[in-house]
Amino acid sequence: YVSPAYEKIWGRTIESLYEDGGSWGDAILEEDRSKVSRSFERLREGYTSEFDEVYRIRDLQGQVRWIRDRGYASYDAAGRIDCLTGVAADVSETKNLERQATESAEKERMRIGRDLHDDLCQQLIALSLKCGTLKDRLAQKAPELSEALQSLTEGLRTAATQSRHVA
Repeated sequence: YVSPAYEKIWGRTIESLYEDGGSWGDAILEEDRSKVSRSFERLREGYTSEFDEVYRIRDLQGQVRWIRDRGYASYDAAGRIDCLTGVAADVSETKNLERQATESAEKERMRIGRDLHDDLCQQLIALSLKCGTLKDRLAQKAPELSEALQSLTEGLRTAATQSRHVA
């Protein structure tokens, strides 16, 4: 049995699949074929009775779709596949949402990095310079304050350097 959804997802007729049982594999993108072939080879050789693969196909209209293919094999007494049962689902929308979430997270990460670099680092450096100026002015009048400002200046520069690395 082949579900009518096959025609919608693969863009090929069920009759074409009945005529050539392997024709569904022709739609698999070249980059994903070896992965799918290995899974079915493991089934044929009896290493496993289940499979679960995600791969891409190109339908007859040229549209790329993501497929999640799950199923299991039953074996006869000789160890050959007697029956192969599975469900292939179009998971393109899920994959697109995952891609969008990843892109969104990357954009946010870049924005935070720019904010750190452009704002926080600049403010830390400016404060460091002001502390250095103040330290120089206090060097003669209040040496103990000058030393404290030197430590503060170094701390601000270290914080700026660390922020730049994080950015």
